[in-house]
Amino acid sequence: MNEQVDIHFYDLMKDYFPIVTFKNEEIITYRNHIPRIGMILIKGEIELIKTKTSTIVSPPQIIGLKELWGKTPVKYKVKVFPGTEVLSLDLSTLRSLVKNKLLDLEYLKVT
Repeated sequence: MNEQVDIHFYDLMKDYFPIVTFKNEEIITYRNHIPRIGMILIKGEIELIKTKTSTIVSPPQIIGLKELWGKTPVKYKVKVFPGTEVLSLDLSTLRSLVKNKLLDLEYLKVT
C-alpha cells in the first residue's frame, strides 16, 4: 500500500521521473483498479480510502508502487488535495532502470 521513503531512493528517482502538482481535489485511483503510476508524495496530503476507513498520509510516502510493479489492483481509492506534489513513477521507466542496473528490485521492495 504505502511506505516511508528512504531519502536515497528519492534522490535517485527525482532524476528520472516528473513532479506532478495537483490543482484540484480529485480521486486519481479507484479501488480494484490497477494503477497507471506509483507515487512518491513530496508535498501535501493524500487520502487512502477503504470501504469503511480512510487514512491521510503525509510526505515522504511511496504509494501504489507494489501494485504498479505487480500489475495488481489497489485495495483503496487514492484522493489528492490541491497543492499536492508527487513524483510520478511509470512502469516502463522503472523497468528500464532495473534492466540497466541503476535500480535494484530489492531496493524497490516490490518482490
